Amino acid sequence: MDELTRTKPFDERCEARFGGKDVLFGFGQSSRYVTSPLSDKLISVLIAIAGGTGSGKSTLADALAAATGGVVIRIDDYYRPLNHLTFEERELVNFDAPDAIDHVLMTEQLSMLLDGQTIEKPVYDFTKHTRAVFGEEVSPCSIIIVEGLFALYWAELNQLCGTKVFVETPYELRFMRRLRRDIDERGRDEDEVTTRFRSHVNPMHERFVQPTCSNADVVVHGDRPLQESLVKVLDLVGSGQASLL
Repeated sequence: MDELTRTKPFDERCEARFGGKDVLFGFGQSSRYVTSPLSDKLISVLIAIAGGTGSGKSTLADALAAATGGVVIRIDDYYRPLNHLTFEERELVNFDAPDAIDHVLMTEQLSMLLDGQTIEKPVYDFTKHTRAVFGEEVSPCSIIIVEGLFALYWAELNQLCGTKVFVETPYELRFMRRLRRDIDERGRDEDEVTTRFRSHVNPMHERFVQPTCSNADVVVHGDRPLQESLVKVLDLVGSGQASLL
């Protein structure tokens, strides 16, 4: 095991294939630094988690990161900067369409992480509807999780992913979660959230998000216990169906 990893022994193990040889691939905090038996290069797996707003994809991503020692990249942080617009104009932007995301930058930075490079990803300020002036440094690790509405939308992103997950959740539950989040965390009022959900969020969900369910390797349900979804995803990753890039 010492030849394959720079960390303490794994709590749990599964085998994946790389270069025709077995690589120990672990879950838990010790899984952050898995290396190839052919070189000292870090091997990373990208897991994509998509689903509608309020589906529970962020909660699942955080639980998966905690279970694997991975890092979460949130697609929301890649919303395009809107500094050239007034705040009133920014409020009219449709943030629930794929064009609102700088997916070129996101794909480029995910590729860098998979290649073992550290990135400085953008941070989005939802209270101002634009990108923050500071970024966040993210170092590569064995498990990289990208989560967001459009995690399974772009072909170039799908090609980078080892495991693709879609979180299916009923409309009413998604709306209530979105309402609570936007009021508590993003300073919105109830009328604004309700209007935006009906006029932008759900129509865009039906048009752009729900169809990407067909790209998923596994579908989990956001109205079911979190542990159930977590085990289902971990079983898929651990079965060797995740590609090591």
